[in-house]
Amino acid sequence: MWRTDGARGAYLQRVATLGLVLMGLAGLLMSCATQGSPRRGEQDKRGPRVIGVEPPTESVRLRPDAVVFTFDEYLQPREVDKGVFIAPPPGGRAPQVYVAGKRLVVRFNRSELSERTYVITLGPGVKDFTEGNSIPQTLQYAFSPGVMIDTCSLAGRVIDPYTQQPAKSYIVAAFDPDSVARRGLHQLKPLMAAQTDTAGYFQISYLRPGSYVIFGFQDKDNSFTWNQRGEAVAQDPDSVVVIGAGEQKRDWELFAFVNDTITPRVRRVETVNRRSLRVELSEPVVSGRVVVGVDTFAITPDAAALFTDSRQSELQLFLSRAVADSFTVKLSGLVDTVGNALAKDTTVQVKLRRTGEFKRVLEVVRTLETKDPYEVGLLFNTRIVADSAARHVFVIDSSRKRVDGVGVRTAGSQVTVRLPAELDPEMPLKLVIDTLLTSTDSLRPAKRLRYDIKYPRADQFGSLELMIVSAQRDLLVVLTDEANPKEPQLYRSTRLNLPYLKPGTYRVSVVEDADGNGRWTPGRVWPKRLNETVYHYPGTILVRGGWSQQLKLTYPDPAAEAGR
Repeated sequence: MWRTDGARGAYLQRVATLGLVLMGLAGLLMSCATQGSPRRGEQDKRGPRVIGVEPPTESVRLRPDAVVFTFDEYLQPREVDKGVFIAPPPGGRAPQVYVAGKRLVVRFNRSELSERTYVITLGPGVKDFTEGNSIPQTLQYAFSPGVMIDTCSLAGRVIDPYTQQPAKSYIVAAFDPDSVARRGLHQLKPLMAAQTDTAGYFQISYLRPGSYVIFGFQDKDNSFTWNQRGEAVAQDPDSVVVIGAGEQKRDWELFAFVNDTITPRVRRVETVNRRSLRVELSEPVVSGRVVVGVDTFAITPDAAALFTDSRQSELQLFLSRAVADSFTVKLSGLVDTVGNALAKDTTVQVKLRRTGEFKRVLEVVRTLETKDPYEVGLLFNTRIVADSAARHVFVIDSSRKRVDGVGVRTAGSQVTVRLPAELDPEMPLKLVIDTLLTSTDSLRPAKRLRYDIKYPRADQFGSLELMIVSAQRDLLVVLTDEANPKEPQLYRSTRLNLPYLKPGTYRVSVVEDADGNGRWTPGRVWPKRLNETVYHYPGTILVRGGWSQQLKLTYPDPAAEAGR
């Protein structure tokens, strides 16, 4: 053991004591520290916000060298000029727009500013640096080298007229009517613009008295111009809006829709056998012509037998003679539901597919959806003779006996089987398909086809009798299941008896079918056409299993009476 004495020994003892204290503190701190990986903070989803601007907005007698917006976070400098819209554009050189940290700078040439109101609009192209979040809504800043600021404004809302949902994040812009007449709206810079909020509301401020064309669009590239083919648009019912001195228009309504300018196209042509083929189109069509060899097929709104689907976008054609190994299909005059027509004829070269389909075997291509739960729809690979289907398509029970009262009807290659409503829901049933006589020959399946059928129970459905009282003609009734809002059911009759509705909550709408095409037609930008009028009745209808309801509505003055 070492022995110390005197001053040196006392010094070493104090150093040793201090070292022990420090080691103890270090151990205590290490024991209190939380072990594991450090946690990352929550992702920033909030856009940058303006916390100051210099000079102040609505300043008059001002020709600034620059307007500086200060934000609460750093900005993304890349392509920030796309997010800044200046109206009217000063003469000569365009203002310089750039980012300096948390500041956005708009630099002017003072000599090029005239004595009128200038408005700087900041749009979604202004984003933060870290996450690329856009500013939450458009911001407008105004100044004037003259003695006053223009105070006219226009405010309103953009909605989808069919669903009544707000159209959020649309750019609503005011255009010069003369420029629209000369150049159209595509890629035209507006005079003034604003963006809709989450409820679809907008306000365009600092307008001069005058006439304007009001137009809205989804600005996908943040350019303040309508230049994307897929951008949805919103139209004003009036062609030109006139705003007087000091006037502030409110409650203006624009209707949003997808501006469909794409003509129908042929996606695929395939042979079913040597005397039938299937043509798949890119969208539903209402008119046109298909020529295959000596056969010509006219497409009309009533030619439902040509189509294999309710959307009228797939045709199955049956030919008068067998095709060769290679042949052509010519399509002309195809017109979609909004009037887009094929600019020129389309010719498709088809080669015969050598597959099992051509072994003269009868096949079910697919089952078809039907509105009646007691019906089963089948699509075959060839045209079926009606009498043959009635004899060779039948239903058997668990004892293999045929079920009486089964109805069979035929339309081209489609066969629909309807079950009687008096059967026991617990009884197992099978749909049987035997040899069928086709339009060309007797085809037998490779084996007898059997399908299990689940018989519906009466208490699984509710019934609804609906009547629309109106002196107006050409009305469509739309019934929408809230559980499946994307597939509303349209009816041409204003008196409906719907015995097989699935339980749920439904909404009723009425469409004024001005063009008589049996569906709601959206608007069109050029030539300008507004969408067809849609009225949505307030409230909902609750359909319950095993219950019956009667509903009487009046159009256009809504008054509902409901009974059980």
